[in-house]
Amino acid sequence: MPHGIEIELIDRIKPMVRDLVTERAATLADLRYAGVRLEVSEGRYATAENGAPKGSGDDCALAFGIRVLAGRRMTAPGYFGRGLGAADLSHLEQILRDGLDAAYRRAMANAEQKALVRAKYPGLGESLADTRLSPVPVRHEVVPAVYDIDPRGVPLDYMVRFTQDVSARVGAVDPSLRYNYASSSTALCRELFASSEGALIDQSFALTQGLCYAVATAPDNSQEIYDVLGHQRGWEILEHGVDDGAIRFPPFAAFAVAIGADAVELAAAPALPTLDHEVTVVTDPHYNTLLSHEIIGHPVELDRGLKMEAAYAGRSWPRRSPGRQAGGIAARDGLLGPVPARLRALCLRPRGHPGPARRPHRSRCLPRVHEQPSDRGGVRR
Repeated sequence: MPHGIEIELIDRIKPMVRDLVTERAATLADLRYAGVRLEVSEGRYATAENGAPKGSGDDCALAFGIRVLAGRRMTAPGYFGRGLGAADLSHLEQILRDGLDAAYRRAMANAEQKALVRAKYPGLGESLADTRLSPVPVRHEVVPAVYDIDPRGVPLDYMVRFTQDVSARVGAVDPSLRYNYASSSTALCRELFASSEGALIDQSFALTQGLCYAVATAPDNSQEIYDVLGHQRGWEILEHGVDDGAIRFPPFAAFAVAIGADAVELAAAPALPTLDHEVTVVTDPHYNTLLSHEIIGHPVELDRGLKMEAAYAGRSWPRRSPGRQAGGIAARDGLLGPVPARLRALCLRPRGHPGPARRPHRSRCLPRVHEQPSDRGGVRR
């Protein structure tokens, strides 16, 4: 039954969102900037345990977030956001208008309190500064999703049979595999961003993932292992795998069978002896990538979260010597390599201007971490 929360909703509301963030924002005193982000997603999933179907379903989501910079004596940010349902569509414009007003009031209150603290504590108060954005070119862009098989068109009963078969193949690897779980999911997401500066970005992407979890036993222990594969593509990646430059993995069935085999081998492996001297340890490249994610990725994420665009520019990293940039683009390109041309379709920063492309991820469509591989893949050794 049609419910109205669908990818095509963005086409219908785009003019309204653009007008709201430009015309309405212009009427609010001391407002310096406003940005509205709205996202729609449609997806479906299937799960299986020990070769038997466990669950399946399809779902949709609609949510928005608003940021405002405003203030009289100082400029500070205010935020507002919420998830929405089908019942909200008939008065969506009023909801967004109320959200913009709420973010504006919070920004004004934030700015006033900071101004009071700055005046009350002249020394410590100097650490409080205006929140200002660098001027950027205004962009109007439409970025389409890339896929061979539309996630919305994959029959749910086919997904159930496919996932059940994957789980059955894992269970057949070895009698010592006592339990296995497999899941598959595919979704299409579409984001709309509009700002008071005039930016209007309409960006879509597919996201498809497969997860396998296996438990193997041995006479004196048990070993659990699980991992996830995924890409910003359609259902085809689970059937045929991916060979896309640095992103390579086999079809989901072969991937899952390897997880089961790894669990069996690891459960049967002898324990490492305790030594009184240092030795060289050879680790799996998959594990090495995980370490890079943990040691480098998470600090960069935190820096990005705290300092926004300054992290990419390198301004929020310590300088080791005058004039030498210690982070930002130099760190990103030096550690991860230049962003491949095939990923530069997703090359717009949150304010709608050119910037480093976002990298593949495995999280859900709403707030994301754009890194690969995932923490959950870390149990593969």
